[in-house]
Amino acid sequence: MAETPAIDDTLDAAPGRKPGLARLFTRIALPLLAVGGIALLSLAALDSSQLQITAWRVVLAVIGVLCLLGAWFGQAMTRRRLRRLRELMQAVCDEGRDAIFVKDRDSRYLFANITTASLFGRKAADVIGLRDDELLGNGHAAAYLENDRVCLQRGIPTLFREKQEVPGQGERSFLVTKMPLHDDRGGVIGLLGIARDITEELDLRQLAERRAEEMRALFSGNPLPVLVFASNDLRLLDANPAALRCYGYTREDLLKLSLPDLCASADAARLRENLRATARKTPAGSVPYRHKRRNGEE
Repeated sequence: MAETPAIDDTLDAAPGRKPGLARLFTRIALPLLAVGGIALLSLAALDSSQLQITAWRVVLAVIGVLCLLGAWFGQAMTRRRLRRLRELMQAVCDEGRDAIFVKDRDSRYLFANITTASLFGRKAADVIGLRDDELLGNGHAAAYLENDRVCLQRGIPTLFREKQEVPGQGERSFLVTKMPLHDDRGGVIGLLGIARDITEELDLRQLAERRAEEMRALFSGNPLPVLVFASNDLRLLDANPAALRCYGYTREDLLKLSLPDLCASADAARLRENLRATARKTPAGSVPYRHKRRNGEE
């Protein structure tokens, strides 16, 4: 009973007129049907006993007819509100960029939004009742069906990464969440799937990885010494092989030092002053500093 207000609020959010008395008749449709049935059965019993109580017969007949009409009206309003709710949910699913679908235990589509259908180059109505192998007929379909089987067998939400040849777009990559659907007894009756196209994100990640590899190659292969240091405390963070050869340190020993430790004592204080954010007036590279190696040579 605690969920009823939330369900009613969702139904009322669907496009159309506000329900007014529709919500009331929706709730009392079954009681009205029961009362109407009892009234008509009582009327039949009075007729069978041939009692001459005309007033009772009229009252029971009126009550029975009105209750049945109220029950019919309540059921009609329920169907109407459910239709509005379906339209609302269809609009929500179709407006998003994610592919949303529902399958039964045999992996046949029971629902597919526009994005899902477009992945097969079809309309949503043409996808219903079919399986991925019937829609695609390639090697990817076997992987999709196996993922469905894993989700249905586990009975818990499961995340998959799938690829698919999309008409007019080529191969696309998707991050797919598949969640089992349960009946009132807790049995798995199907699954809900939400697939997000992550092709662009993967392309950007691969591009960033390539750029990082290029920068690492430039850093490691540079014939000149290159040092990376922290701006707050000038602690050394990295050094290329040329810097290790130039200063005569191993990598482990060099990373224990700070940048001024590699300068001659007379220049170390000037380096610290020039690199202070509050006192820096000239680029550090424009000021010459004398460096010293591990053996003390400058």
